[in-house]
Amino acid sequence: MGLGKGGTILAGEVYAEAKEYGYDNGYSIGSDNVFEYGRDDYDQYFSDVSEHESDGFRQFSPFEFFAQLLNSQSDFVRDRAWDIYDRNVAKGIDQAWKEYIEMLDSEE
Repeated sequence: MGLGKGGTILAGEVYAEAKEYGYDNGYSIGSDNVFEYGRDDYDQYFSDVSEHESDGFRQFSPFEFFAQLLNSQSDFVRDRAWDIYDRNVAKGIDQAWKEYIEMLDSEE
């Protein structure tokens, strides 16, 4: 990440990091767990994976370093960055499910 005036990290770069990290984490956790669910279990899958990401994954490094970066920003930037992160976790989880269903469809 680049630094702005006075050594601060630019908000746009924080948002970009939140977007990429959120998607990657959601996709990775979703992909690792998707095979435990049947075709009609999306709601349970999404709930379980979201819970695992927020209650388990966020407790360990390197996530703690990412959280520290977000939490060190101004209130506005911090809140927006967390929102971007959470929305992109959901997108990653959804993408893992979509690919799983496409795989199931191709096997039929």
